[in-house]
Amino acid sequence: MEHDLPLLVILQMRHDATLAQVVIETVAGRPAAARPAGNRSEFLTNSPDETLALAGRIGEAIRFPAVIGLSGQLGAGKTLFARGLAGGLGVKGHVTSPSFTLVHTYRGRMTVHHLDVYRLDNPAEIEDLGFHEMLDEAVVIVEWADRVERFMPSERLDVVIERVGREEAPANTRHITMTARGEAHCGLVRGLSTAGTTGRKAAPAAPQPSKSPAPEPASGTTEGGDAG
Repeated sequence: MEHDLPLLVILQMRHDATLAQVVIETVAGRPAAARPAGNRSEFLTNSPDETLALAGRIGEAIRFPAVIGLSGQLGAGKTLFARGLAGGLGVKGHVTSPSFTLVHTYRGRMTVHHLDVYRLDNPAEIEDLGFHEMLDEAVVIVEWADRVERFMPSERLDVVIERVGREEAPANTRHITMTARGEAHCGLVRGLSTAGTTGRKAAPAAPQPSKSPAPEPASGTTEGGDAG
């Protein structure tokens, strides 16, 4: 899967007691880069295409039965990210959220199982979907993974997608936090930082005044049109 899309360059990392904050800048035509803070890396994307391409880069790097847990509010872009992962894994055709069927299975370079657990009445019902049997032989993508966290394997890549509320940020800007657990999954994120792009230093962004968050809509769409 080729990407001729603008991606990201990490410019600076600041640490405090609770968060490794990464300041980043969009650079046209360059691959994404990150300097993980331990096993955690953070990105901003400014458009659906950038989010899709970032996920595609991870999908391209997967060569083992990886587990990707996606979390975020309704409409944050979980399904879009899953679509990028699947595309990077060689899946052809349109990838949609299995909101009602709970599981979609796709064939690419590897088998891809795409789960949406939002409508499970009990998190334990993920076992009824054959979840742990899937883990041995396929890539498994779980939307709303935070709802079934205790059933997720210890080795995985957690991706949290959040809208960015700053006034100067484009409407489709997303803050994406990736936490890799286990050496193999850490390698997926390290691959983003060794793609040939070196970030230059930049001054920290000026602090913005806090504002009350806007109310969450009753329903939403992702960047790209699907709820998720």
